[in-house]
Amino acid sequence: MQIDSSGRARTSPPTPSSARRSTPWTPTDLTRSRFLRSRAGFDFAVVEECAAYEECFAYTEVYGDHVLAIEYTDNLPRPWDEVCADPETPASVVLRDRISSRRTIRGTCSRPASSATSR
Repeated sequence: MQIDSSGRARTSPPTPSSARRSTPWTPTDLTRSRFLRSRAGFDFAVVEECAAYEECFAYTEVYGDHVLAIEYTDNLPRPWDEVCADPETPASVVLRDRISSRRTIRGTCSRPASSATSR
């Protein structure tokens, strides 16, 4: 899901890896996350493919350790161990099959929560 310039949610098909942005996040991503937290009062975020699209920082900067990320086996940007070890990846991440009819969980990784409960 993406948020357009008016703050409305819209869905779009996954972007091919060759068309992904070259920067990990943009100030607009961060602004949208802050807007949703302040306007809607969200205390946490559940995000899909933030590692694949290099957007995790936009969520962890706003929600701290209160981010659950879901990544899919068919769109990992690098090996799973590297995704888990990346300091920009949220503390809690689940790796799932997108194609499987049972949506099998293939892995999880979590790091200890930081001492700050929110940022």
